[in-house]
Amino acid sequence: LIAAYTLININGFRKFDYIFISSIVSGIIGTLTFFMGISIIAMHKARANRNFYLKNLNVFVFRQMNSKINTNIVSISVICLMLLVSIGTLGTGLGMATVMDRNLQKSIPFEASLYSYGYDGSGSDQELDKIYKDIEKNFPQVNSIVKDHCFLRYYSTDIFYKDIIDFKLKSVTGDVFDKYKITVIPLSDFNRIMRSLGKDQLNLGENEFAISYNNPGVEDYYDNFLKNDGKIELGGIQLVSSQKKLYSESLYTDLIGFELGSLILDDKFTESLEIDNLFLNFQYSIEDEEKFQELGDLIIDSDPIFRNFFTKEMAINSTLGMKTIVSYLAIYIGILFLIISTVILALQQLSESADNIERYRLLGKLGADRKLLNKALFQQISIYFFLPLSLAVIHSIVGLNVSYDVVMQFGKIDILFTSILIMGIFMLFYGGYFFATYICSKNIIEEVNYENV
Repeated sequence: LIAAYTLININGFRKFDYIFISSIVSGIIGTLTFFMGISIIAMHKARANRNFYLKNLNVFVFRQMNSKINTNIVSISVICLMLLVSIGTLGTGLGMATVMDRNLQKSIPFEASLYSYGYDGSGSDQELDKIYKDIEKNFPQVNSIVKDHCFLRYYSTDIFYKDIIDFKLKSVTGDVFDKYKITVIPLSDFNRIMRSLGKDQLNLGENEFAISYNNPGVEDYYDNFLKNDGKIELGGIQLVSSQKKLYSESLYTDLIGFELGSLILDDKFTESLEIDNLFLNFQYSIEDEEKFQELGDLIIDSDPIFRNFFTKEMAINSTLGMKTIVSYLAIYIGILFLIISTVILALQQLSESADNIERYRLLGKLGADRKLLNKALFQQISIYFFLPLSLAVIHSIVGLNVSYDVVMQFGKIDILFTSILIMGIFMLFYGGYFFATYICSKNIIEEVNYENV
C-alpha cells in the first residue's frame, strides 16, 4: 500500500502511464494482503490477551470474523475498492462543481469578448483603432449596442514559466510550466480594462513589473517567487516586482478562468516583442442576449481577424451545464457504488445470520443470554461493515489529496464543506443499511428458542 500511495503521488493523475498502472495494481494487491494480514494479526493479539479473549462471547466473535474474512477476502477487497471509488467520485466531482460555480462570476468581467489567437498584425494603437472603425463601418448596429470597448494584447517572450516557478511547489501544472512561455500585457491595456471595470489602476516605476492571473491554482507559485527573488530579466534588462503584489483579475470573458499568469509591463517593453493574442472586450448598453450573439456571429463570420467569441450569458449557460453534468455523474456514480457495496455486505450478513442459527441456539443452551447474543451479533456486523470502509477512507485520503491538486488548478476547494457533505451521504446510506442489517439479523436469531435464557 505504501508503494501504491507513493506511486500515485509521483504520477499525480497527470498521465496514464506505467506509474499510474503500477499504483493501481499495487493498491489492489495491497488491499488483498491487508485483509489477509489483519485477520491473522487481530486473532493473534486477541489470544495474547486471555482476559479479553475469554470475556463474554469474544472467542465466538473473533473466530467468526476470522473465518468470514478469510473466506470472503476477495469480496471484502472488492467492496473496499468500490467504496474508494464512491468516496473519490463524490469528493472530486462535488469539489469540481463548487469550484466551477465559484469561478463563474470572476471569469465573466465583460458582456462579451472577441478572440484572435495567433494574431499576425503589429498590434499598434493605430492598427487597433482601424480595426474597431472597420467593425463600426461594417456593422453599424454596434453603436447602438456597445457602450464601451477595450482591446487586450498579449505579447510573447522567451521566458518560460519554469524560469520563475519554484519546482518544490510543482504539481499537476508542472508540465505546463515546462513547455510554455509567459506573456506580457501592456500597462495601458491593463489600466484601460481596470477603468472599464471601475477598479483601481496600476502604476509602475522604472523597470518594474506586476503579475496578473485568474487561476487560483498558481497563486502559491507566484507568492513564493516574489518572496524569494521577485526579479526577471527581459531583453537584457533586470525587472523587479512592483510592491510584491499579485493581481488576480480576469481580463476578458471566458468559459473558465485558466490564465496562468502574465507580466504587466510599461508599453515601451512591448515595442521589441511580437504580439501573440488579441482580445476585444465589450460592455453593452442594453440587455438583449439575442442581439449580442447575433452581432458576435456576424463579426466572426465576416471579419478576418476574430475567429471566436464568448458572451457572459454563453459562459453562464455553458458553466452551469457542465456543473450539472459533473454533479449528476458524481452523485450517480458515487451513490451507485455505495449502494452496491452496502447491499452486498447486507446480504452476506443476513445469509450468515441464517446459517448461524444453530450456533446461537447452542450458545443459548450454554447459558448466553439474549443481551450477550445481540452484542456479539452487533460486534460482528460492525467489524464486517466498517473494516472495508476504514481502509477505503485511508485510500481516499491519499487519492483525494492528489485529485484535489488537479482540481485546485481551476480554483480552491472548500474541503470542509465537501467532507461534511460526503459524510452526510455515507451516514444516510451506509449507516442506514448497517442498522437495517443488524435489526433484520437480530430478528432472525430471536426466532431461536433458547434454553436457560
